[in-house]
Amino acid sequence: MKMLQIICDSGFEDYLLENFEKEGIKYFTKIEKALGKGSSSEPHLDSHIWPGFHVLYFVAVQDEKYDKIKKLLLKMKKELKGRGFKVFVYDIFEEI
Repeated sequence: MKMLQIICDSGFEDYLLENFEKEGIKYFTKIEKALGKGSSSEPHLDSHIWPGFHVLYFVAVQDEKYDKIKKLLLKMKKELKGRGFKVFVYDIFEEI
């Protein structure tokens, strides 16, 4: 099983959720208003100087579904052209 940590500009959240629905992703954890600066986007610090913020999603994906979800995420990243969309993938060794 894999854990996807998806960080995206809050403006792209509807697009992300639409794609979740298309792929049958029903369960996730969402953290609103994640602030920071990544290597591929402007800072999102919810301030006058650096407006905006990110949302952070954690999604557990079964190994047999991972390749299909990965293709979707790569397609989204290409379409968003690096404007605040990053995914980190972790192996889940155990679920308690």
